[in-house]
Amino acid sequence: MIEYKTLNKNSLLEYINGDQFGLGIDIPITKHRAISQCHNPRLDDDDIILIIALENGILVGYLGILPDLIYYNENQPEKIACVTCLWVSPTVRGKSVSSELLKMATHHWNKKLFLGDYVPFTKKIYDRSGEFLIQPYQKQGVRLYVLSDLHTILPPKKLIFEKSKSLLKIIDTSLNIFIKIKHKFNKQRLEHLKFEYNEEIDNESQHFIELRQQNQLFRREKAELNWMLKYPWVLSAENKDELNSKYYFSSTAKSFSYRVVKIRNLDNKLIGLLIFSIRDFNLKLPYLYHDQNLDDIVMAINYHIIKWQIKTFTTYDEDLAKRILHLKSPAFHKRVVTRNYLLTKDLDTTTFFHMKMQDGDGDCGFT
Repeated sequence: MIEYKTLNKNSLLEYINGDQFGLGIDIPITKHRAISQCHNPRLDDDDIILIIALENGILVGYLGILPDLIYYNENQPEKIACVTCLWVSPTVRGKSVSSELLKMATHHWNKKLFLGDYVPFTKKIYDRSGEFLIQPYQKQGVRLYVLSDLHTILPPKKLIFEKSKSLLKIIDTSLNIFIKIKHKFNKQRLEHLKFEYNEEIDNESQHFIELRQQNQLFRREKAELNWMLKYPWVLSAENKDELNSKYYFSSTAKSFSYRVVKIRNLDNKLIGLLIFSIRDFNLKLPYLYHDQNLDDIVMAINYHIIKWQIKTFTTYDEDLAKRILHLKSPAFHKRVVTRNYLLTKDLDTTTFFHMKMQDGDGDCGFT
């Protein structure tokens, strides 16, 4: 018989600090992700944030939840649950464990669930529940390929590339020598912009954000953004340790960091605030706040792509993506990409689709 347990903030802390945590083959959450979850400014003490399935005391499934708020109107935010992960052991496939986990999440969160950037092959699980919209909400973005990274991109696609990994590394190294030389001779002139680097969101940034997010759905501000910066879900580590190796989803990378960049004009006026994440030299932009001139933002991004020797840059900010596609960049290839979101039918989908989502909203800013 399969037993299901729900965990809130207090029970999750007891669970990860207990003597039995980590003794089995799998774990349902890493310690650093659990601690991060418990510092979520939008978390209430009785919110269910993890559901686990046990068969004879052995972990066979889990579903993670990130509590959040969405703002359909300014004075009445609505509490929702972002599904962060869903895993079921192969030993219990066919026993409807994933369906039961999802059913419990739907029940405890009043049918207000949201998934950002879900894995496509899992969609059938959500479709079977009957609670989610069949048609996903989509955002069109762009990916820039800046440095050659064939030894990372190709091996997962075909076995022949896995066997040729050493050769691909040599090709990458050779190509990137020429690409970096080209970057040096094609640097953009940014005399009209100044950059300031911070480790957190300060009061000036908070005021800047407040004035520029009236139409944003999640409206994360200083407390929520600093929580993300201080408590990441992915840690920098050359190799996974034994405990983190027991977690199916992302927990470590060779390098992972956030960078907060303020953009000022020559009058020292703040005109842009960018929160980047860099994972193994792949750059994302979870949060962007700016005045109307997107061309300055694109130039600032291009500058940092070269400065930090970035391999790829990805954004799903649709206005920004359109400008990047039409302006000069250091990339040797640009590709349109799509991010899919799923949401339950009980959410106000009409309003949802007409409000702006940042790339980092939901759990996307953490990975």
